[in-house]
Amino acid sequence: MFRSLRSELSNRVFAGLDELEAAITAALLQFWDEPKTLQSLTGYHWWVQAGQDLVPLTS
Repeated sequence: MFRSLRSELSNRVFAGLDELEAAITAALLQFWDEPKTLQSLTGYHWWVQAGQDLVPLTS
């Protein structure tokens, strides 16, 4: 994931935090649209299993 974000955000100067936030949000949109891509980059098998083992909280 770092490599993907680095290509979008490196060697740029941002005028402020709002501009940086907008750039990060734009770079992350691909992962919101395609969660399987994010899982392939960060989904270590033990993380995935731990998430599947969680019991949903009820209110």
